[in-house]
Amino acid sequence: MWVRNLGVVALALVLLPVLGASCGEAGPEPPPVASDELRTEIVEAVRPAGSILYMSGKVLASATDENPHTFEIWLDGDSDRFRMENRREWVGGSASHVEVGVGWEITGYESDANQVHKQSIPVEYQTRLKDPAVFALGYLWSLTMADQWRILEEKSEDGRTILVIEARGVEGADLDPGSVFVVTVELDRDTLWPVRGSDRIILPEGEVQEGGLYLFDVVELLSPEDVPGELFSPEAVESLYLTMEEKLDEATAQGFALYWLGERYVADLDRPGLALRDVGVTQSAPWRVWLSYGPEGEWIDWVTIYEGPGSWTPKAAGGLSGYSTHDMVVRGVAGVLHVSHATLVPTFPSHSLVFSLGGTTVELATVPCVKDGQDVNAFNNPEALLAVAEALVPVPSGP
Repeated sequence: MWVRNLGVVALALVLLPVLGASCGEAGPEPPPVASDELRTEIVEAVRPAGSILYMSGKVLASATDENPHTFEIWLDGDSDRFRMENRREWVGGSASHVEVGVGWEITGYESDANQVHKQSIPVEYQTRLKDPAVFALGYLWSLTMADQWRILEEKSEDGRTILVIEARGVEGADLDPGSVFVVTVELDRDTLWPVRGSDRIILPEGEVQEGGLYLFDVVELLSPEDVPGELFSPEAVESLYLTMEEKLDEATAQGFALYWLGERYVADLDRPGLALRDVGVTQSAPWRVWLSYGPEGEWIDWVTIYEGPGSWTPKAAGGLSGYSTHDMVVRGVAGVLHVSHATLVPTFPSHSLVFSLGGTTVELATVPCVKDGQDVNAFNNPEALLAVAEALVPVPSGP
């Protein structure tokens, strides 16, 4: 599943995906244009009268991706409404993106940036797309906006016939001159609903940049009575915005003592102060809450605090090149310092300090911030992390 969004660059699911390079495919001759009638049928298939079409699945960066993005989509063709929810999780964090479309008006929320956005689809796109459902589903966008498209084959799979379609030269793919954007989508021939898809860019010299793989695990019809009334509500999306106070309330309600540096941390004379940038709740065990701090007025994290209930210690990655662990005493208890040179700039290692504080385990994590050949993150070293650990205090509860 891919979704074309004119105004927001967020998750790979929401936009044409971020691409990585590979080699080996030469650009074939341009394919013939297939039937416009079939193209219309494919669009109409996601607008069943009197029902909500529901889809869910995942987006993989490659066939071996073990941490895919997941998505859910609801389409109400009778009322020209849709809702998309995209989610991704990683060790220590998660992010989601929600969009609701009513006609040609889109309201969205990004959890990682805690931002609400609104946009109106320009008239020139409305004329080309003709149907808001095309905007909601990226493979429909590709078929509608492609310069050329063709049927590659029909094949049998699990007792059904699969129609394989290729679209080339999709408008809005932001290509370099001479490159070709290629989307392949597989549809159930009986329903014309999506099964899976992929995309790639063929560069002028024939090199191929492979994109994501899109798997639709569930595609089914729902009764309008079976979906919540606020599912397609723009106001409900806007209400997802959280103030910092609300984020802290959510974080302190996780059932264990939470520690922080306050809204601002005044360091010693050798280090600048830090300001609280963000707070989040995650289900990626063993962490439950994270708090990020960075220099005042800058959009960058210098210290991230991960916390969870109980006592635990991450497994030492013994034998890994450029990685080491060191025993340390932190606030009078045993702690472990992890040092890794597996960073974008291996010359400068990253550091994390793990220790228990009462019934809470804390990890203070830093990464290098390199400018002009120097690491300007004054907290990316053991001494600074020990000072931060000493400065942690309980987050106050209530007003």
